[in-house]
Amino acid sequence: MGFLFVLGLAYSFLQYRTNSKGAYYDMYISDSLNITPWERTKLDRTLANYKHRIVFECAKNQLSPAYFLALSTLESSGKKYPKKRFEKKVYNHLVGVRDRKFKQFGSIKRKKLKGLSNGAIKNLATSWGPFQLMGYQAFELGVYVSDIRGKESVKYGIKWCYNRYGKYLKRNDFPDSFHIHNTGKPHPKKGKPFTHDPEYIRKGMKYMAYFKFKLEEQ
Repeated sequence: MGFLFVLGLAYSFLQYRTNSKGAYYDMYISDSLNITPWERTKLDRTLANYKHRIVFECAKNQLSPAYFLALSTLESSGKKYPKKRFEKKVYNHLVGVRDRKFKQFGSIKRKKLKGLSNGAIKNLATSWGPFQLMGYQAFELGVYVSDIRGKESVKYGIKWCYNRYGKYLKRNDFPDSFHIHNTGKPHPKKGKPFTHDPEYIRKGMKYMAYFKFKLEEQ
């Protein structure tokens, strides 16, 4: 009886795989990964809004589209028009650099901020797009803030990630990749992650598994 039970489970799994475009297969994936209905809504919204562009951009450097789909879900819930997040501390520091109160902010020195209005600096101190890049990161890309928050946000977002932590992405080190994106540093060798959400990496890996299934069925 035990053998027949296992055989039945295997057959059921194959049926789900065969019926990959049906609701039962989707339910199987969600149940296996312990994805809640609320998470499922975000994941499917991400696919609808970003799948084609992310797959296209990732192909340029042979990157994992599942990672960037998961990243978009984590950072902006896959929304077509992501909310922006203003960082007051960053704004105050950038204004201080412009007004000669501070020498620099990271690698940004006064010559990059000279003559900018408070409104322009506010845009630099705000995160934009599906991956929530900070406006001042446009300097690294050699583009304008409007580029990382507009129609090309996926293109420039992936380019920035590749420039920043591409070596981790290339070797499929996704836990470190998620941690770097959220904190600027790889996952600590010992202890808990420094991410704003302690579950950030675990969720990211779970969402990646979901997207891999969904991309394979296409």
